[in-house]
Amino acid sequence: MQVEVNGVDQEIPTDTTLSGLLSQLNIQQERVAVELNLAVINRNQFNSSLKEGDKIEIINFVGGGGGAGHGGEAANVRRSGVTNVVAQNKIITASCYATG
Repeated sequence: MQVEVNGVDQEIPTDTTLSGLLSQLNIQQERVAVELNLAVINRNQFNSSLKEGDKIEIINFVGGGGGAGHGGEAANVRRSGVTNVVAQNKIITASCYATG
């Protein structure tokens, strides 16, 4: 069955659940937000079966941070978090900064 995961077409077995897909991608369910066909899915719905043509967006949140000046940043900038986005079975990291 064909589905789209983070913008990439993927072939998965017909009886795959959202939980099963996350396991196949080696993604810990506790650290992700999942959108299925533009709707955010609660974890208690991860055992729902996927359907042909479903569009799944997976965002993996990872806590992070450091004090002022972390990573060569100016003293008034602090790192507030890091977001890992899974695309084509690769993890892309984006840092989020806040001033204060």
